[in-house]
Amino acid sequence: MGWDLVKAVKPCELLNDDGYFYFMHSYAVINPSNEVPYSGITHYGGDNILSVLCDEVALTFGVQFHPEKSSRNGLGGVLRRFIELTRK
Repeated sequence: MGWDLVKAVKPCELLNDDGYFYFMHSYAVINPSNEVPYSGITHYGGDNILSVLCDEVALTFGVQFHPEKSSRNGLGGVLRRFIELTRK
């Protein structure tokens, strides 16, 4: 567990840029395929872990880290943008 870099790999309103977020690595979705609408990945233990799921058409969003424990990237970034998206 700890802080890891999430790399933004596809456009998503939820995740604008790369940033460090707080993870609890007890489980993981590893090696996302191109069919999965992922927007952020993290490299952990040699694997690519899906970190941000973003399907703006289906209005489905998810993260595999703790945004509430991720300082300004989580609270002022991901959570704030999620609230803004739900108000649209």
